[in-house]
Amino acid sequence: MEINKSTWIWVAGIGLLVLAIWYFAGKFFRKVTESIFSWVLPQGAKNESDYKKSLASHLRKLFPKRWLLEESGTKRRKADITLHSSNNPDEENSEKYAIELKLKLSSNTELDRLVGQVMGYKEDGYDKTIIVSIDADPNFASLLENKCNIEGLNGFMVVIGINSNGQKVA
Repeated sequence: MEINKSTWIWVAGIGLLVLAIWYFAGKFFRKVTESIFSWVLPQGAKNESDYKKSLASHLRKLFPKRWLLEESGTKRRKADITLHSSNNPDEENSEKYAIELKLKLSSNTELDRLVGQVMGYKEDGYDKTIIVSIDADPNFASLLENKCNIEGLNGFMVVIGINSNGQKVA
């Protein structure tokens, strides 16, 4: 069976369309993660709330025309920061990210609670969850990855680890 030139053009066109959709759909997400990587830990921060306020302020400066809320969600599930790709959270095509900040995460109980929060954000219709983990136990990333594999959360959650020196790792 021989494929004619117009069929190849259609196949190439569809391929380019899929590639463009993939690229542009992830563009805002990449900007958000890059912005978190550019965030400098505040001097004198004493608790998770201080870090959260600093990160929210940083994101507001970089995304002034985006919908950003602190402590948003339902009574039982509140994301530390919610960021939308538009300034209207009800816009149909607006991407919605939950950003959870965790300080010195070290126990299995805290880890289980975090996985439960992430599962809840997925149920609530968030597009992705970004975990910003400051000064966590070094085994945290692999333990969290294993738990997320079991719960089917791969691709929904991204972890950015930050040590006390401000070095960041995804």
